[in-house]
Amino acid sequence: MNTLIFQITLKQWDKSQRSDQHIADRQALATEHSILGKAEFIVLGMPCIMDQRAIHLIESDTVITGNAAGRKIDKFLLTDGSIKIDRFTLFKDEDNPQTLHIQYTGENNQIRSIGSLDTLQSDSWCKASYQWRYRLESNSHIFWQYEQLTINMACLDTIDPEHFINHSPSILFVAPED
Repeated sequence: MNTLIFQITLKQWDKSQRSDQHIADRQALATEHSILGKAEFIVLGMPCIMDQRAIHLIESDTVITGNAAGRKIDKFLLTDGSIKIDRFTLFKDEDNPQTLHIQYTGENNQIRSIGSLDTLQSDSWCKASYQWRYRLESNSHIFWQYEQLTINMACLDTIDPEHFINHSPSILFVAPED
C-alpha cells in the first residue's frame, strides 16, 4: 500500500537577517532530509507520515525535528476527503483516483494549481515553498518573524528514508512573495 509523506522544513529569521550574506546562508541550508517517523494516520485512503523540521536562525542554525519544531502547522481533513496542510491542499482526481492534485492558496485566497502526483510513479514528488512574514509580540515588544516554508510531498509504495535526498523533484513550485 502506498504511503503519503509530507516533509516540512521551516526556516525562520528576523528583520536584522535580510542581507545578501544571510540570504546566501539560508539558501545553503537543505530542505530535503531523511524521512523520519512512521505512518500515524490515514489520509486519502493511505497511511501518512508527517515529518517536520525547523531551523530558527535567530537562536542558532540547529535543525529541530518533530511536530513541535517551529510553529504549529495547520492540518485539516476537509469534508470532501481532501487534506489541507498549511497553504497546500491535496485531493484525488474524480476520474483517476491514482492521481493527486496539489493546490496552493495564496494572498486574498487565490488558488494556484501546482501539479499532480501519480501514486503509481514512485519517483514522482513535489517540492513546494513560500516565504512570508508575520508580527510577533514578546516582552512588550513587537517584531517581525520571517519564514520560508518548504513542503516535500511524495506517495511511495516502499519507503526509502533518503528519497528526497537522492531524487530530484518532478514538480517544483515557489510561490510569489506575499
